[in-house]
Amino acid sequence: MIQRYPKETLADEKIQTVILNRIQNAVKVVNSSIHYARCYIPDKIAYILSKQPQLIAHAVGAYYYRDSLQMKVCKKMTKFPAKSSSSHIIRFSRCLYAQLLRQQLDFIPHGYAPLPPDSPSTAAEYKIKSLGYKLSSGFEILYQEAQKNLSKNPNSPHPYSKLIDEILHPFTDTEDPQHYSLARTPDPEDWLHISPDEVGDILQDKQKEMDQYLKSTIPSNTKAPEDNLFDFMVDDMKKFMTKMSDLEGVNFDEEEAGDISDEDEQFYRDEQEEDDLEDEETDPIMAQMEHELNKTTIGKSFVKNNGKTDINLNLVKNFLSSYECQNGDPGPVIYLFERVN
Repeated sequence: MIQRYPKETLADEKIQTVILNRIQNAVKVVNSSIHYARCYIPDKIAYILSKQPQLIAHAVGAYYYRDSLQMKVCKKMTKFPAKSSSSHIIRFSRCLYAQLLRQQLDFIPHGYAPLPPDSPSTAAEYKIKSLGYKLSSGFEILYQEAQKNLSKNPNSPHPYSKLIDEILHPFTDTEDPQHYSLARTPDPEDWLHISPDEVGDILQDKQKEMDQYLKSTIPSNTKAPEDNLFDFMVDDMKKFMTKMSDLEGVNFDEEEAGDISDEDEQFYRDEQEEDDLEDEETDPIMAQMEHELNKTTIGKSFVKNNGKTDINLNLVKNFLSSYECQNGDPGPVIYLFERVN
C-alpha cells in the first residue's frame, strides 16, 4: 500500500519531524546506556557474542537469578571449560554490567585458574577474571538449563542450547580470537559512582515519569488512591492478600468472568456487610493486642502516626527492609514485587 501510494500515505511534515526527533533521541539513549568491559572468558563465548550479542542479557540473567542447584553445573563446566580462554572486550548494557559486577562469585568454576589477590597491585586482573568467571558460569547455566528443558519439551520456547550449538558449529580453537574480538578499550566506570544529590534528582525524575505513566494507564472510572505511588503499592498488596491460594501457591490467573448477575451483586454486598461487621467486632481485639505489643521490642519497632500504629507505612517499611537485606539477590520480596504490580 505504501509503495503503491507513497504520496497519499506520507504524513504531515510536522509529524515527520516529531518522529525523526524521537528516533534520534532513542539512539542517543541507547548509546549512552552501553558499557564495554574487559572479561577473561573462553574464546567460544566471545565468538558466540560476536554472532548473537543479545545472548549477553540471558547469560547475565541466568547468573543473577541462579540458585544452588543450578550452580552445580559450574562444578563441571562441560560446555564452557577454561580451555582456550583469553581477555576480551564485551558489550553490556549498563544495567547488565552493574548486575554482574555486584554479584558475588560463589566459587571458582571447574578448571579455571584461581583468582589473584584483590589488592591494589592486582585489582585490575582480579576484576577482569572475576567478571569473566561469573559470565562463563552464566553461560553454562543458561546452556544446561535450556538443554534440560528441551529434553522435557522439544518445542521449548527458549531453545538457547540449540542456538548456541548452531553458532558454535563452525567454531574452531585454532582461529585467532582477535578475529571476533571488539577492537576498543574498556569504558570508565564513573557512572557507577554518584553523589546523594544526584540520586535525589534521579529519583525525582523517575517519580515524575511514573506519575505520568500511572495517570495514562489508569482507566477513567478507576479511583487512584491519591495518585500516590505509596498508596498504589499498599493497594496492590491488599489485592494480593485477597487472592486464592492452594498447595501450588497463589493463583495469579485472572478469571474471565461474564456479566455479573443481580444475585452475584447481592451476594457480594452481603459479603461486604459481613466483613464490615467483623471489622467492628475485631477492632477492640486489635486495640488490645496493640496495647500488649507496645510493651515488647516488637511493638517498639512499629512506626506510629499520631500515637497509633500505621499499618500501611509499616508494610512498606518492612518490604523495603527485606528488599535491602536480599542485596539484589533473587528472593521472596522481589518475586512478590513482580506479581503484585
